[in-house]
Amino acid sequence: MPWSKLDVCNLTFNILNKNSVDDLVNSGEFADSASRAFDLLFPSAISGKSWRFATKIQQLSVLVSPPPIARWSYVLQLPSDYLAAVRTYPAMGFQIFQDKMYANNNIVDLEYRFMPDITHCPVYFIHYLAILMAAWFADAVAEDDNLSKKLMNDAMNQLGEALFTDSQSHPIDAMGLNPMVQARYNGWWDYDRPPANYP
Repeated sequence: MPWSKLDVCNLTFNILNKNSVDDLVNSGEFADSASRAFDLLFPSAISGKSWRFATKIQQLSVLVSPPPIARWSYVLQLPSDYLAAVRTYPAMGFQIFQDKMYANNNIVDLEYRFMPDITHCPVYFIHYLAILMAAWFADAVAEDDNLSKKLMNDAMNQLGEALFTDSQSHPIDAMGLNPMVQARYNGWWDYDRPPANYP
């Protein structure tokens, strides 16, 4: 299901036992405040964590201008939707200043975080964002500090679940064989002494 800004704000209202609205422009001060809160919290929630659904890989373009720092050989242009670097291929040293990367490689694929359209965000993230917005509004709407604390705790719990679900699209590599792994596999827990049948 494609979600919208209005959907997220209405979920927030429902969490706070408030009625849904048909639009965010002509529905009063609270709806207007929710719209502005969304514009702040959505990019903040995306940029603060390494979401796989908000990650892509792109080859960077090399700029003609020489780097102003002698230790780097190339200046590369970051993508226009760049938020934060995850890793480069090949792995290498680099520095980022404003919208440019300084590096010693001229062929660089950058894995980076970007700002997705809200319609492409998965439901586990939408759930987290709605609770986060509700916690943001709890004091102003309900004038209840305890509710605000409870909702923030709920948001952190949902964040953990969302990050776990999101991580399933990027499974970690299986641990290869090495002496410690093999010893554990064989039930050899006393690492200081070999088992009786050890040659």
